[in-house]
Amino acid sequence: MAQTHIGGDEIERARVEFLRDRVAKPSLIEREYADAKKRYRAIERAQAAWDRKAGLSEKRKQFEKNKPELRTAERALGKVKLSGMADALALLDFLHDRATELEELSETWEIDAFLNATDFFKRWVVAEQS
Repeated sequence: MAQTHIGGDEIERARVEFLRDRVAKPSLIEREYADAKKRYRAIERAQAAWDRKAGLSEKRKQFEKNKPELRTAERALGKVKLSGMADALALLDFLHDRATELEELSETWEIDAFLNATDFFKRWVVAEQS
């Protein structure tokens, strides 16, 4: 089973949503929000400690620095013009590996990339039939 978590901005979004929808008393929501933030900060500290212990602090910094570029590349997979069968198959193979590892494809860029590849195959089939 894939592991998921709520952290960072998601905690704040949940707080705002719960307050807006009045799912519980505001004081309870605020207490649980504060507790969730404490747990999240503890996880971040443990992660940083592990990185230091394992000698990965510099690698983590590089990863975080490059994350915006990675996100841009992921989004591009749904938009890039696939130039041939090999491109479409490589994209589907990549997505298959992610789906196998994560047990789902749920991010917008993953769905867009899947649709991009399947659209290529649809066009290819139509071209072959004409």
